[in-house]
Amino acid sequence: MRTVRTVERALALLRTIAVSPDPMTFGELHRVSQLPKASAHNLLATLEECGYVVRDQNGRYRVGLTAFEVGSAYPVRTGLLRLAEPILRDLVRRHNETCHLAILDHGDVLYLERLESSQPVRLTTASGVRVTAYATGIGKALLSLLSDQEVRAMYPGRLRTLTPATVSSMPALLRDLGETRRRGYSIDNEESTAGVRCAGAAIDAPGWPAAGISLSVPLQRMPDERLAELGADVQAAAAALGERLREVKTSM
Repeated sequence: MRTVRTVERALALLRTIAVSPDPMTFGELHRVSQLPKASAHNLLATLEECGYVVRDQNGRYRVGLTAFEVGSAYPVRTGLLRLAEPILRDLVRRHNETCHLAILDHGDVLYLERLESSQPVRLTTASGVRVTAYATGIGKALLSLLSDQEVRAMYPGRLRTLTPATVSSMPALLRDLGETRRRGYSIDNEESTAGVRCAGAAIDAPGWPAAGISLSVPLQRMPDERLAELGADVQAAAAALGERLREVKTSM
């Protein structure tokens, strides 16, 4: 299939800005994109004119309102969010801990929704953020749906660590995923964020994006006994959402 090179380049610039934790300068975008300066300038000017990017007071680029509007319209995901919300809210109500919904996307988890606890100390991962899947509880739950061969193909190189506890080798990751399959839920022991433990479970619903649910809890509130309790509840919540998604798909 033929593609339009200019559109590809503009979208690549937009995605680079979107995944950056901070606004980006023109120089940074020029270096990352490796585009000629004139081309990068013209593409960014067009994206700015259309509202997909905006510049702050220092001239740095960030995502604009138009991009947000397009992204917000994305789901089948809106259907997923709508059906997941009451189940996520029930988990938060019962445990008063932060709950996430995410999907697997090219080796990362992309967070779609976050419902926070009322605890003074809590983890906050914003919607729209992506993190390496094997470093997170929700990501390992999603990777456990894949075969070992598929996981190897997804991460052909060295595994990058986010904390000293992040799994750092393919054999260790595959063992972890095997334990996740047997247990029914995944565990993140300070692997994505120091001082935080998570329990995650994947949602089995053919025809919908591969998604997962997790509860994230500061280490001091997550002894092993509570981790097992929350893991079982996350697993049950994922099963309930999977059943609901399959019902909706069948009725479409």
